[in-house]
Amino acid sequence: MKISAITLIVQLTLTGMLFANSASSQDLNKIQLNLKLKNAGLKECFQTLQKQTGLKFSFGEALIKKNNKKTTISAHQISMEKALKLILDETNLRCIQIGDDLIIDEKPAPPKPATPLVERIATGTVTADDVEGALPGVTVQLKGTNKRTVTNSEGKYSISVDNDQSVLIFSYMGYLSQEVTIGNSAVLNIVLKTDRKSLGEIVVIGYGTAKKQDLSSAVSSARY
Repeated sequence: MKISAITLIVQLTLTGMLFANSASSQDLNKIQLNLKLKNAGLKECFQTLQKQTGLKFSFGEALIKKNNKKTTISAHQISMEKALKLILDETNLRCIQIGDDLIIDEKPAPPKPATPLVERIATGTVTADDVEGALPGVTVQLKGTNKRTVTNSEGKYSISVDNDQSVLIFSYMGYLSQEVTIGNSAVLNIVLKTDRKSLGEIVVIGYGTAKKQDLSSAVSSARY
């Protein structure tokens, strides 16, 4: 029997099961059959079961053609459930029971395995436009996150990023910050430009440098 609403009916049933039984359904395991099938196609098998049990099979002709399986069963008092399993074995079909209706439908495709996240590492060297050599101590931050690192004594950095659209922010006192999109580059070498406007008065302290207005202790200063 051809039906046009198989997909709709299936969506209203429990998926992923070989048999989905409603409260009023007959127990297929208790229905006993006498079968003599020889090289029978799926359609012939379903018609034979329907004739013996009175249960109504619904299926699409296209599904039957896609599953050109031949079945041979010669059995006395075999359960309906076991017969269906033998008939549907090695096919991509399942039987869904709704009351006295048996719907033959395709088994749902197995879920695709999740693609593992591959950590990507961005590396490079930071230099400045006004000094020779690398620039140590530069802050490198992944934009929109708290993930950050600093360049080492050789001006090199290494930081994990999410994807090609990730943006790195490079910042260092006395220099203009730079935002750079990773793209498909494996190595990003950065040249920071001097921020002339923000240099002002640089204060030399025992543990680094800072702007004078940011300090509360007495310090020595030198104008450049």
